[in-house]
Amino acid sequence: MATNSVIVAIIPWPEHGHLNQLFHIANFISSHNIPLHFISLTNKNQELKIRAQNTLSTSRIQFNDLIAPSITQNSQPKDVNFADEYAFLAYLDKLGDPICKKCIELSKRAKKLVIVFDSLMTDVIKDVYSISNAVCYSVHAIPAFTMYSIFRQVVDKYQDQVARQVFDELPEVNDQGEVARQVFDGLPDQDEVARQVFDEFPDQDEVARQVFDELPEVDDHDEVARQVFDELPKVEDCFGPDVFEFVKKEIECNLNNGEFMNSCRELEGNYLDLLANVRNKPLFALGPFHMLLESPESSSNRDQHECLEFLDKQDVNSVIFVSFGTTTTLSREQVNELALGLERSNHKFIWVLREADKKMDTEKCEGWKEGSFELPEGFEERVEGRGMVVRNWVPQLEILGHKSTGGFLSHCGWNSCMESVSMGVPIATWPISVDQPYNAVFVTNVLKIGIPVRSWACREELVTSAVIENAVRTLMGTTQGDEMRKRAMKLSNKIKSSVSPGGLAHKERESFISCITK
Repeated sequence: MATNSVIVAIIPWPEHGHLNQLFHIANFISSHNIPLHFISLTNKNQELKIRAQNTLSTSRIQFNDLIAPSITQNSQPKDVNFADEYAFLAYLDKLGDPICKKCIELSKRAKKLVIVFDSLMTDVIKDVYSISNAVCYSVHAIPAFTMYSIFRQVVDKYQDQVARQVFDELPEVNDQGEVARQVFDGLPDQDEVARQVFDEFPDQDEVARQVFDELPEVDDHDEVARQVFDELPKVEDCFGPDVFEFVKKEIECNLNNGEFMNSCRELEGNYLDLLANVRNKPLFALGPFHMLLESPESSSNRDQHECLEFLDKQDVNSVIFVSFGTTTTLSREQVNELALGLERSNHKFIWVLREADKKMDTEKCEGWKEGSFELPEGFEERVEGRGMVVRNWVPQLEILGHKSTGGFLSHCGWNSCMESVSMGVPIATWPISVDQPYNAVFVTNVLKIGIPVRSWACREELVTSAVIENAVRTLMGTTQGDEMRKRAMKLSNKIKSSVSPGGLAHKERESFISCITK
């Protein structure tokens, strides 16, 4: 017998950045006194508990541990690398049954079970759709701009394949168009659904023009639109060839009751509306996720981090923060070039050189000693007082929000982009893989709050110290960089106003809570 009117189950993709997004959502929902269960691998749940041990955020959340399935040595990547995620899906697929069983158990204790899941888990948890009193909402870890751009490419490829299959089988006829229509009329249900969805995608250049029409600082909308989409990479180059089938499945499944994204309408309202229309279901822009709670978690109970102590001694906007996230791998040679570029720029910096940066392919790091970072000889001594190299966890959001931080050299993971924009910090973009090249184009060409360090077209080339030096100098010491900071701060103010009571984002969040509890 149901004892609760609503129970929420959160099912994350078990990777650091994705876990963080779903954990922010979990805290937000549970703050409304809604029973919430966080269902993930045991070690991932433990990480979240440790990270939040000095806060009240976990007290309202019930963690449900999943035992990792048995795997062979070669069935799981050494590191959870975005480029390996499609192979990793086979590993995660074994979690489908225990997740479904847990959701069935929860559904018996509530009139309505709300399942919020990372969209990468769509195929893994497909059986939960059969639970009669469950409603499902997928969470996308990328911006609407990137999602639309990827879908557009997948759609075009799928349409080309269908067209070739159709016309290769056509007899010699006078009216191929009529025959094609007859063929499509006989398509199986899922192909018909997919075709209808694909046909609703508008022309991408027209969409871009609509977006740029709302940007007052752009003079030639058509030219900017063309430049933006000319710079977008091929989706298979970023995600691998399996992405087409993955996205096609996600579109065809289309059984969830709504979707939401780590974005806000101040950044990309037109693209959010487009996706909502195409998907024909509610799409909530609940971002920035790290600002979901009105009283964000503070580190006041922790000792002052050394990075913040360093920033307290610096001038306003004088320090560039350098971080490539938790999964990025740089070669030994590239680490050295980055060090020299930062040194020669003569600007102050905080560089997070974490474990991921030294776990490199063996062919790239002969002589690399486990547990050591071999920076150029004498580097740290020469930059002492001007630059910091940090090898452990840092409070990234607090660093970006500090008045002394004036720039961010980033791989352009969307979490990092949202944190940077919300704090009014421009970005030197250095995309590595997956959605990052699209995010970089969005930051530099659409929002105009960043400059590229490396273009995606040159991704196989070593980024030299001279290129890095020039990018840092441009962002931190020129009028061009100052203008980017002004635009970034303007966006930051809009976002902060929007998430405040009465603001657009605040109202949208209230609408979401109302939707899942009614």
